[in-house]
Amino acid sequence: MFKNLLLIILIIINSILFSLFQQDSIDMLSLHIIAASFTTIISLLYLITRVSKSTMYIALISLIVAAYHIYLIVMTVYNNVYAS
Repeated sequence: MFKNLLLIILIIINSILFSLFQQDSIDMLSLHIIAASFTTIISLLYLITRVSKSTMYIALISLIVAAYHIYLIVMTVYNNVYAS
């Protein structure tokens, strides 16, 4: 139960952060990197350990959300560093 709650909270945090990240700026970049990497690590940890099916599905969803967040971070950094 705690694993599911933790993963759902991480999904919500990542969703809020990448909805705030749409302005194409690197404000609070370290916060975005920490949230995305922590979610990725926790999701992968829950995927490789023996967990229930519901936790596994929530971990997969969380991993997809974190991957999209990482993609947005990389694209924003690229646009600010190389395209400017």
